[in-house]
Amino acid sequence: MDVPYVFIHNPPLYTLEKAWYNSNMAKIKLTLPVSLAIFLSLSSFSMSKSYTVNPGSGQFIETEVKLMVDRTFSVYAADRAVAAYRLGLMGPRAVKAVPFLMRMLDDNLPVWCRYNGYGIWSSPGKEASRALALIGRPASGYLSLLVNGTHPYVFINPYMERNLRFTLSRITGKDHGTEFKKWSDLLTTQEGEKNQSGTE
Repeated sequence: MDVPYVFIHNPPLYTLEKAWYNSNMAKIKLTLPVSLAIFLSLSSFSMSKSYTVNPGSGQFIETEVKLMVDRTFSVYAADRAVAAYRLGLMGPRAVKAVPFLMRMLDDNLPVWCRYNGYGIWSSPGKEASRALALIGRPASGYLSLLVNGTHPYVFINPYMERNLRFTLSRITGKDHGTEFKKWSDLLTTQEGEKNQSGTE
């Protein structure tokens, strides 16, 4: 790797090495949280026994899905909302984006979005809740970890409750409000029924 140029007359070797070290450590500090989030999401995916892999999805995140997942980290709220919207259009194919969409559920910054030529007031969190609902039952394994409080890095907070309720009610067909213990029991029951019907 090229050593960054340092504006010092005849700098000693240790100065150049220190400049290279500081530059690369800054890059590592910026990319580490994102890398850790992806690692933990894939780990929780493999640990969730009730989760069924979407046939044909492969072991890794599809390129199209990954591009939209990357956009969910944008500094612009409108970009985050559009990314969630497009992941929802992919349906169950975007199931590996579920942890990233759950992370967005408390992102309630109002944004003006244009979908198919029509404008609408929305928020990244609202679009994430709709995307999770469109992904549907395949998202239940991750959502079960969330409502049980056992997900490694996404936790329920008051700012996401409304969006989370929307997602859970669309997937399960029920509405237990903020009684997340009931949501947990319902998700577990439905997953058990799905797994049982799949083995018959």
